Amino acid sequence: MRMCGSDILHAIAPMQLDSMEVLKLLPSLVGGGLAGSILTHYVTTRRQRLDIAMKVMDGLFQHYNELGGAKFALTSESTLTVEQLNQVRRVGDWLEFCALLYFRGSVDKDLMKKFGVPDEMRAFYDLAKTHGQFQDAVRLWKNLHNISIEER
Repeated sequence: MRMCGSDILHAIAPMQLDSMEVLKLLPSLVGGGLAGSILTHYVTTRRQRLDIAMKVMDGLFQHYNELGGAKFALTSESTLTVEQLNQVRRVGDWLEFCALLYFRGSVDKDLMKKFGVPDEMRAFYDLAKTHGQFQDAVRLWKNLHNISIEER
């Protein structure tokens, strides 16, 4: 049975506690509520980071063909078509957003590392960096740059 603050005060009232004893009990009551709040916040935050990481990985798996196509286009030595240019930019912008979540701590980094998501980001960025048609985009992908220089 869960008791709120007024229930606790009503329960201890018949005990004939003096004001000093009540003042001694008060920090324990407040501290217990604070500790519960902190624990709830920690568990909720951890769960949210896990949920976002799962969504990022799900997006990676759903767009795996598009990511592969963009990486293939980046290995091409010929001039890319407009469709290929747009595909590479679209994938790069999506990966940049994922990298932003990664560095802000909005996702479970350990889980993403286990599934190789940072490695995919790193590989894409390294290819884009060496391709001559994406120098402007590469300069805008600051978080992908940070992923590429992060220790593995």
